[in-house]
Amino acid sequence: MAPHDWTHKYRPTLLAECVLPPRLRRPLDRMVADRFPKNTLIHGPVGTGKTATTHALCGQIGADVFPVNGCLQKGIGDLRSGVAEFATTGNVYGRPKVVVIDEADGLTQDYQNALRGVMDKTATNCSFILVTSTPSAIAAALHSRCLALDCRTRPDEEAAI
Repeated sequence: MAPHDWTHKYRPTLLAECVLPPRLRRPLDRMVADRFPKNTLIHGPVGTGKTATTHALCGQIGADVFPVNGCLQKGIGDLRSGVAEFATTGNVYGRPKVVVIDEADGLTQDYQNALRGVMDKTATNCSFILVTSTPSAIAAALHSRCLALDCRTRPDEEAAI
């Protein structure tokens, strides 16, 4: 079994299994209680559990997830044929819909500009979670539409988690 397979096999499936400081746990627990996550920008260094936390959140609320690797999205055509189509369609099972864009810092500026419109158009139907190690690479217009969660552990939190 490749090392990558182990990380997926043993990835947390519930937020309770994620090691999180209270400043991150509180808003995520509220999203679980609401059963509809807010648009969120999760950022921090590599290896801090951003993607694992995102998957645990989506799994716990039973969301239909459309995963996107930001580094592989090369144009607005990719946005229209995938993300926009998923976000605008209804869900016959009544589950929340979430687009998870991992490595969101790899998105082009044109893609980010177009994504802003999709986020606005589908705000009542679909949530967006952008995961990145470089929040400065994300357009200010997307920042303003997202709850920002900084996954860097602060010195005063070391003992609490």
